[in-house]
Amino acid sequence: MISDNTAAISGGGIGLYNCTMRIENCIIIGNTAERYYGGGIYLTGRWSRVSNCTIVGNSAGREGGGVRVEGDVAVTNCIMRDNTSPTNPGISSGDSSGTVTVSYSNVEEGYTGAGNIDNDPCFADPCKADYHLKSQSGRWEPASQAWIIDDLTSPCIDAGDPMAPIGAEPFPNGGRINMGAYGGTTEASKSYFGELLCETIVAGDINGDCSVNFLDIRIMALHWLWLGGNTPVNSNSIVKGCIEYYMQTDKSVYRLGENVEMLYRVTNLGDEDVTFRFGNLQQCYFEVNEGETLVWGWPKQVNPAISFGTLPPGESVSYYKLWSMLSDSGVLIIPGIYCVSGELISASVEASCTDGVLRDPVSVAIEVIP
Repeated sequence: MISDNTAAISGGGIGLYNCTMRIENCIIIGNTAERYYGGGIYLTGRWSRVSNCTIVGNSAGREGGGVRVEGDVAVTNCIMRDNTSPTNPGISSGDSSGTVTVSYSNVEEGYTGAGNIDNDPCFADPCKADYHLKSQSGRWEPASQAWIIDDLTSPCIDAGDPMAPIGAEPFPNGGRINMGAYGGTTEASKSYFGELLCETIVAGDINGDCSVNFLDIRIMALHWLWLGGNTPVNSNSIVKGCIEYYMQTDKSVYRLGENVEMLYRVTNLGDEDVTFRFGNLQQCYFEVNEGETLVWGWPKQVNPAISFGTLPPGESVSYYKLWSMLSDSGVLIIPGIYCVSGELISASVEASCTDGVLRDPVSVAIEVIP
């Protein structure tokens, strides 16, 4: 827990400048940036990530009472409530040269991004700094070291990124990570399905609702071929119009010479069909850069083309590629930090929420070690 700190300028709780950083499973409360930005977090740099953090009751003199991010930063599975500043009290972003994405987070006053909500998170007892989420199936109470049954269930349970690993969340866990600092941990609040708590673990029942059905098949298919263990996927996404563009590598740190599994995915987040004029994706493009230098590129005509024509609401189309860490000249790259980008290229898209050519790159960072 990071609490009750004050910065004269920016970054009351956490202030990090021009770096690549992961901030995960933190509770950041009651911090102040007196003059400028980021009462809770002020973070600038490339390929940084803030995930599963609870950021509450922070304040800033200008913007971003909860969070201020600049550069290439992804914020996911976080809860940002009761933060204050003259503008953008939950989160603010700057530096148009970078890409800031906020997804699957509970942001007071809202924020555009896949899976974002603006709801009371139903904390257990914020007055006593207990930010566990209430649940009718069970919520961990640190004082009694026991599971407590509440009379309501937080909307942040099972609301995190569906591609994120659920980690050590106890059964029943819905097969999907919770938002907030306890998501993915042994103290994550349990899933509630509108009935008495399911206490029986049935083979094939992935979400823990005591039934084996298509919901379980959907979760399994979504995570097909993930290796698990300590190698969770490494991902980033942006949303434009009603389309989410998602980029993923199977992990973030690799040994020299390993294959890097890359995924690019397009999802229709709107309420109507999205139609691609020629009914297919003409090309897939991946590239790997070290700083501003292109190390490896894979622009290649897809044959046969990825055909889907019309993408219904909630549906996705994906493309995979393996990279063997060889440069374009066939030489094995050296250890370092690399930016992996991907995009799918199509003809114009027909939908009320977007138009033009579908060509929006998304990037993630990987580290190659000896």
